[in-house]
Amino acid sequence: MDQELINDLKSKQILHWNARNFVALPNELFKFGSGVTEIYIRWNNIHKLPAWMGHSLPSLTNLYLEFNKLSELPAEFSLLTNLKVLHLDSNNFSAVPDVLFQLHSLECLNLSRNAIEWLPVEIGALKNLEHLDLSNNLLQFLPLEIYHCGKLRNLFLNDNKLLYLPRTITHPFLQRAYH
Repeated sequence: MDQELINDLKSKQILHWNARNFVALPNELFKFGSGVTEIYIRWNNIHKLPAWMGHSLPSLTNLYLEFNKLSELPAEFSLLTNLKVLHLDSNNFSAVPDVLFQLHSLECLNLSRNAIEWLPVEIGALKNLEHLDLSNNLLQFLPLEIYHCGKLRNLFLNDNKLLYLPRTITHPFLQRAYH
């Protein structure tokens, strides 16, 4: 085990592990991560997240995984029930992971700069979502169910292949929609 990582985990609630050439989440997080609330682990080479992540990080509210190599999320990711902010931009997602629709506390979701071709109707399950960034993907359509994201204030859709926007996109509470 890496003693520097263990010391971080024992003394900090917010971890800044950017650009460390990680190819996986450190196993030290499994044993010592229960009090961690935020993880910045951007600009690494992580291809897959471990299933233990959902069980071992009960306090996690913010997770920043930009610029990695992720293309899927484990089913156990749904156990991160306190997660409010999730940045998965600049990864290798071709679809929105279904497990995200079980994260009902999610307020901010960034999936920009991936290769996502469609947004599932289940997006409407994210009732607390306030900020959704889907820019720089391959979206052609948006489901009408996006209207059910009743707290949505910011929707970023620029640099997609959208043919049209559903009329529900003019949600009465939406402050900004960029396309």
